[in-house]
Amino acid sequence: MAKDGKKGKLDDGTMYKQLCIEKGLECVIMEDKCRKLEARSMHMEEVFEQITKNTEGKIANLEEIVSYLNSEEAKKAEKIADLEAQVVKLETELKETTERLNKELDDSKAKHEFEYNTLKLQMESANVKLREMHDFSLRKAAMETELISLKEQLAKEQRDHAEAISDVERSAVQERERLKKEIERRVEETKQQMTRLMEEQLHQMEDDLSFKNHLYQKTSRILVYKLRELEKQMKEAAATAAIKEEPEDEGVKKHQEQELQALLNLSAEPAVEKEELSPAAKTGEEAMRFLYACLEDLELDRLIEAKEDHDKVELDHRLETGEKFELSTANSTPGATLIPLPTPPQDVKSLDNLTVQERQEMLK
Repeated sequence: MAKDGKKGKLDDGTMYKQLCIEKGLECVIMEDKCRKLEARSMHMEEVFEQITKNTEGKIANLEEIVSYLNSEEAKKAEKIADLEAQVVKLETELKETTERLNKELDDSKAKHEFEYNTLKLQMESANVKLREMHDFSLRKAAMETELISLKEQLAKEQRDHAEAISDVERSAVQERERLKKEIERRVEETKQQMTRLMEEQLHQMEDDLSFKNHLYQKTSRILVYKLRELEKQMKEAAATAAIKEEPEDEGVKKHQEQELQALLNLSAEPAVEKEELSPAAKTGEEAMRFLYACLEDLELDRLIEAKEDHDKVELDHRLETGEKFELSTANSTPGATLIPLPTPPQDVKSLDNLTVQERQEMLK
């Protein structure tokens, strides 16, 4: 029991010591916090003093600004009062000046209105005379211009007519040359085609003839061999019996005659082929002549159409020129004689109505 009591006293002492240590630590911590709070409070005091100084400086500046603005406001108020007085004075002067100027304007308006009416009457009279003079000058200028224009137009139409005639003649010559070249080209092409076609036909016929010649030679050799055999048989038959003729000998003779006729027919076939070649050549020549005739008719038709167009243009131009010249001469000199118009050429409707001599003359 005594030991237990002693042990309990020791535990209480240990706990007390630990508690004291903890309290000491808490005191140290609290002291540290107090020092920090003191330092912070000192810093805050410094900041507050700085803010106070800045605020006092700003207040002083604002007071100076307010005093300056108050002084400026007083000056502006005085100036505004002066300006208002000037405005009242100027309005009075403006009213007086406006009344005076309106009166002067009414007086000058009446005066100038009278002068305006007088000048208006004079202007109307002058305009009437001016219009009469202007109309007369316009009529005179128009007549002179029309006369000059008619003369220039007549000269221009004469030049255009000459140029048109030369152009038509040149175009006709060019068209004739072009048609001539075209016909020559087509004739050359047709000639080449016909030549190529005839060459192909000749090559084909040569091949056929060579084949038939080979066949004829082979047939001739066979027939010669058969003729020799036949001659040999005939000699043997003549030697056996001259009086008695059996039906077999007649059959042999007929067979020999048929072979001879076949040989003659085969030898006559090349001559028939040669005779058949000439009509083909005649047909080619006829086709060439027909083509030349067609191309010549085509060229004649084109030349006749070009000549008809040229004659029509020339006739229309001469008619127009004659009418205009007659009008101009009638206006300028009534007693002048008119230029007679040429008679229009006779139209050519078709080549069928022309003879060979007329066609040659058209081509010249």
